[in-house]
Amino acid sequence: MEKTNSELNSLENRVFRVILFFIVGLSSINIVSNTIIGFNQIVNLKWAILDIFSFFLIYKERFNKYSIAKLRFYYFFVVVFIFLPLGWFQSGGSKNNGLAYVFLILTAISILFKDKRLRNTLVTILILMFILVISLEYKLPQLLTNYSASYQFHDRLIQIPLLLLANYYLLQKFAMAYEEEKEKLNHYSSELKKANDKLKYLASRDTLTKLYNRRAFDQEIKSIFINQSHRGKAISLILFDIDDFKSINDNYGHDIGDQVIIRLAELLKLDMPANSFISRWGGDEFAIIYSADLVKAEFYIKNLIYRIKILQSDELPFITISAGITELKSTDNIKSLFKRADNILYEAKESGKNNYILA
Repeated sequence: MEKTNSELNSLENRVFRVILFFIVGLSSINIVSNTIIGFNQIVNLKWAILDIFSFFLIYKERFNKYSIAKLRFYYFFVVVFIFLPLGWFQSGGSKNNGLAYVFLILTAISILFKDKRLRNTLVTILILMFILVISLEYKLPQLLTNYSASYQFHDRLIQIPLLLLANYYLLQKFAMAYEEEKEKLNHYSSELKKANDKLKYLASRDTLTKLYNRRAFDQEIKSIFINQSHRGKAISLILFDIDDFKSINDNYGHDIGDQVIIRLAELLKLDMPANSFISRWGGDEFAIIYSADLVKAEFYIKNLIYRIKILQSDELPFITISAGITELKSTDNIKSLFKRADNILYEAKESGKNNYILA
């Protein structure tokens, strides 16, 4: 299977390429420095093996169709099983740079492997191999290559700074990736909240008037009774509809009917107390949870009827409304409240329309 761009350009693969080139450079530096200092060429064996293997993987990673994740696993498997024990005994064991390489390998494995199974496998192998070489160093010290203090000084002078730089690079990449992911997560969370808020808004709004819809109204009136809000303050319910609205649609068309509904919705928002709730139930029916007593609710409806009278224009037909207004009582439930409001709205219609009744 061909490798995708996302696979080639992931953080792990970019870091792995840098590690391969770093190992090639480190191996070459050590081979050259060991040769110049005049050490036995056997010490360069591990570096030569690692150099060749790294070059091989750079080639395979760029041109082969194998999974990059598998190449990484094979590479670190060889590093832990061959390079680590060979380098441990050739470099003088725990007295030299072996521990620094163990920590570097552990850091690289932790960052480069998302697959928990592969990561845990390599870490387990690394720990077991470390226990093995430490045990062999203790039981069979003759396996170690002994070097003079001068050699160890020059070796550490070259390798420790390079190992520190390698560890710094890996940890810096991890920290940067963490910050990038955190920023992405914050961005996605913000976008998700905006999307949810928009969906919540759309789900609760009438598409024509942008007033609350019947569903939102039902939730609001239920919350009032659940929280017993009407026991601590005056709340009125206003139900009304447009008189003979069907004739407007029949005579002028539904587009004009929609314009009438929209203009009426705009009027409803005028002089509305805070925390009041205006909804379009559907068609020409409206319901208002008015946060005031019956006297103020009546005054609001009177002003609304007056504004409707002066609303007339050449574009829109003359309309009137009929309304029923009732104040929530401490003994009310939702059923009794709406039964009372429906009854007085019906009475307003029967009494000649363009009227309102209080209860």
